[in-house]
Amino acid sequence: MATNSRELAQRGAGGTEEDVPDPHSEWGWNGGFPRGGMAAGIFCIIALLAMLIGNHTGKIEDLYLVGFAVILAIGLVISVRNKRNAWRR
Repeated sequence: MATNSRELAQRGAGGTEEDVPDPHSEWGWNGGFPRGGMAAGIFCIIALLAMLIGNHTGKIEDLYLVGFAVILAIGLVISVRNKRNAWRR
């Protein structure tokens, strides 16, 4: 029997990946959150555009807010397009 971790590492653990339990198996969830990215993206776009309403007088802030919202929207459209066409590849 190994007395310390160095000796155990030198001899090898002797186990395989099948022996290691899944940490999520206890509570039964093993998947992802497929619509979470889309929901977060839409929320961020709405939040950015809602920040246009305010007491600022300069238009530079508006340009940045709209620009970032457009970049996020383009990213979401590309993501949806890639997911829909994934089965064709």
